[in-house]
Amino acid sequence: MDPPYPIKARTPICLSGSFYWSALHSMANGKVISDVILRFSLFDETFTMHPNPPCRGYLSDNDTLCALDGKLCYVLSATEWEIAIWLAEDGPNLSWSLCHRVTLPIPRRLLVFACPSTEPEKIFLSVDGCYVFKLSLSDGSLEEIINIPCDVLYDLRNGTKFKAGARLLAHYMVPFVESLMRIQPLE
Repeated sequence: MDPPYPIKARTPICLSGSFYWSALHSMANGKVISDVILRFSLFDETFTMHPNPPCRGYLSDNDTLCALDGKLCYVLSATEWEIAIWLAEDGPNLSWSLCHRVTLPIPRRLLVFACPSTEPEKIFLSVDGCYVFKLSLSDGSLEEIINIPCDVLYDLRNGTKFKAGARLLAHYMVPFVESLMRIQPLE
């Protein structure tokens, strides 16, 4: 089954038996005017279309979709210093609510990615793949966990050790996602 709109080149989010993507809804003069969120249900193999959060009509290059606490999360990066975290309540129509606004201690250049933590009311924020912060959703405090250019020491095969410093390296936060394949037979 083909999706009703072109899907943007982003990794899909898998939650509760559905995949979520940002999809191109309309363009004018070569610019994106609006996006929608497409949900593909693995139960009935159908697509449904849902609006973006009310903060923006399209997923910009600096915004991300991810999963937090079993909910679809939209990280709006409106400026290089501020982000807003929106969560969607699942149902026939996604219902968005603003979870938190955060002022970053450093400016982002590209993306801020949110990833769940095992601690209640805390999430991790990866800024440009270089810094990882722990955000307390209860009081808004940020704790720096790691500054990858300064804190990570790399080992090369020849025994040489180095720090990344200003070198551009890619690091990823990969959230745990349950497998789509059954490991036990149906009862």
